[in-house]
Amino acid sequence: MAPRIGIVLIACLGTWACNDSSVVDETPCDPNPCTNPPAAACNGNVAETYGSPGACNEQDHDPICTYPVSESTDCAAGGQVCDPESATCVDCVEDADCQSPFLVCQNHACAAGCIDDAREPNDDVASASAVQQDAPWADMVLCAGTEDYYAIVASEGDAISALIDFVHADGDLDLELIGPDGSTVVASSASSDDGEVIEDFDVDAADAGTYTFRVFGHTADDQNVYDLLVTLGANACIPDPCTDVPADECEGNSAVSYRAVCTDVGGAAQCSYPVDQSTDCGLAGQICDPE
Repeated sequence: MAPRIGIVLIACLGTWACNDSSVVDETPCDPNPCTNPPAAACNGNVAETYGSPGACNEQDHDPICTYPVSESTDCAAGGQVCDPESATCVDCVEDADCQSPFLVCQNHACAAGCIDDAREPNDDVASASAVQQDAPWADMVLCAGTEDYYAIVASEGDAISALIDFVHADGDLDLELIGPDGSTVVASSASSDDGEVIEDFDVDAADAGTYTFRVFGHTADDQNVYDLLVTLGANACIPDPCTDVPADECEGNSAVSYRAVCTDVGGAAQCSYPVDQSTDCGLAGQICDPE
């Protein structure tokens, strides 16, 4: 047995030590084993790559490697996003990155397209979305070449009114009211204003039933985002009296635009003008022009 003990003791000399009758390396970081850094990755919206060799620390006689970031790119600074598959900056990873219902993400680039709203499908009378009176719907999307339909039940004595509010310069939309037979247009509105309105269509006993609003582009190419308000009685917001929308302006280095919001409060119109869009010019390496 003595020779066996001697052999073990010799094996445990120098940079080796005995631990529970086994041989353990007391210098696992010499030479440095940290030569295999992780693949590049996205840290939030920052693309990071890692350097080699890394730092080695011994823990329970095992090497623990950490690798420093060798390159870091803030994708947002260039108006881009970090692609988690390639860890590179790209224009988009998903449609939402394009920040417009009329842009879609294709091969990491924003291209013309259209993302419909959550009320779809409502492309005909049969699939019309049911609306409630005095309950505004915001940010509805009409894609080019399509139509949106909304239905409401009206009784004798009701006066049907509806307003669609949009920016005419972005796309000309028109509005029709279809009677209970599902085909007869009983009222319509087609103008060159920022919005269309149908006011006080009176319903008698013979004409009570389900009425349908049709929203469509003036031409097959017209598309836009719009707000919808339907009422069966007097509403101070139809037609919309909130026309004093503040001019576009710079807030710091962000270009800010506003929109009009009308609320009927006890029969009186209450106007507010919240921010409609805010664009940080610095993300694209630009500055906001106050003029």
